[in-house]
Amino acid sequence: MQKLSVLIAMFFVAGCNGQMDGTRTLVLEYSDFGPQCLAHRLIGSCWYQWNPCGGESVDDEIKVVVYRGLLQTAKERYPVVIGKSDYRYVACDDASRFLKEELKEVSELAKDVQQDQSEGEDVTWVTELIADLSRTLERVEGLGKQ
Repeated sequence: MQKLSVLIAMFFVAGCNGQMDGTRTLVLEYSDFGPQCLAHRLIGSCWYQWNPCGGESVDDEIKVVVYRGLLQTAKERYPVVIGKSDYRYVACDDASRFLKEELKEVSELAKDVQQDQSEGEDVTWVTELIADLSRTLERVEGLGKQ
């Protein structure tokens, strides 16, 4: 009887933590996927999804939930609540693929930008973007290895 009680308690705790179905999540900032000109292809615009468009100054706080497992579980853990919380949901493999493609494109751009640097323009943004996207990719791929 005691073994049965322990087993039931273990299932209850696992269910309360949302781990019963094995879904793992990682919550990131919208900006972790680069500027809107890059990120919108994967996660949409950088304003709240319930607004028809952004304004001149968009300060909306949007989180990106990268998940491995069930989308429904990710949505239950991190629900969109109009006026309160905005989440975008991306499968781990899709996020990884997107980041690898963007890193390849931005790395190619960096070669062109080096010429601008020799002309005195500030191009540190390119190396910072590559570093930021690389860190995000590392975190996303870490979710896949857990």
